[in-house]
Amino acid sequence: MSCGDEMKKLFVLLSLIPLLALAEDERAIPLDMNANEYGYFVSFSIPEKELVFLIEEAERHQIPVYLNGLVHDDMQATVKAMLYLVNKYNINGVLIDPVRFSYYQISAVPALVKKCGHQFDVIYGDINLKQGLSMIEREGDCKNERK
Repeated sequence: MSCGDEMKKLFVLLSLIPLLALAEDERAIPLDMNANEYGYFVSFSIPEKELVFLIEEAERHQIPVYLNGLVHDDMQATVKAMLYLVNKYNINGVLIDPVRFSYYQISAVPALVKKCGHQFDVIYGDINLKQGLSMIEREGDCKNERK
C-alpha cells in the first residue's frame, strides 16, 4: 500500500470522526461563523453506485458531503463501509454531521444546500448537481451569493 493510499484512509477516518462527541450540542458546530456554505446530504440507504456518483459529483464541485449518522449506529461499520467505497471507487469520503441535517431541516436525501447568511436554499432529489446549483442561482433566496 502506498503512502498516498494510507493518507487517503487516514483522511476518511478523520473525516468520519469530526464532532461526533459534540453533535448533540448545536453550539459546538460553528454554523454561524460560516456565513456562506454549500453542503450535499446523502445516506448509505442510497444504492451504492448512485451514492458514489453523488459523492464524486460533489467532489468535482468542491462541495462537502454529509451523512446524518452511523451505519447501524456503529462507528466501526461506518468506517468499514466508507473505506470500502474509498478503495473501490477512489472517492475522498464524507463527514458525519447530524447537527447540519437538523439545522437545514433535511428530511430526505439527496439534498443540496446553499447557505447565505441566516437563510438557505435546499433542493431535494436525484438531480444533476450542476442543475441544482443553477436552480438555486436562478430562483433561490441565495441566488445573488457567490461560492
